[in-house]
Amino acid sequence: MGAGHRLFISVASGLERCLEHELQMLAVPGRMEVTAGGVLVAGSIKSIWHAALESRVAESVHLMLGEPFHAPDTRALDSGLRRLPWEEYLRLRTPCEQGGVNVPASLEVPVVTVSTQRSRLYHTGLIQERVMAAIEA
Repeated sequence: MGAGHRLFISVASGLERCLEHELQMLAVPGRMEVTAGGVLVAGSIKSIWHAALESRVAESVHLMLGEPFHAPDTRALDSGLRRLPWEEYLRLRTPCEQGGVNVPASLEVPVVTVSTQRSRLYHTGLIQERVMAAIEA
């Protein structure tokens, strides 16, 4: 797809070309590729906000972290998750003082949802736990 940020902008089935046309009309910067269920966009931070705030056809905008990796087992999953650039996208809260006690920085934990298709790792709860552990590490 190219350099910069990779996004997947989802849309109802059958409306992928409509979404692509809308994104072009809105002048969303970045290279686009229509795929089943949406449009992949390789672009800048501006692309993310432009698509998320101005599209009337898009259902959601997903930022893709790192490169896809094959995970046939939990060891490969953990290894792949450790390589993802979590710190580039998740902000740490700064340390603050509460009642005279210095409270350490804490992570703004995102909502993690998991789904699988034709995967040897079919237990979504296990995958979700591994993702959360990688984020918190």
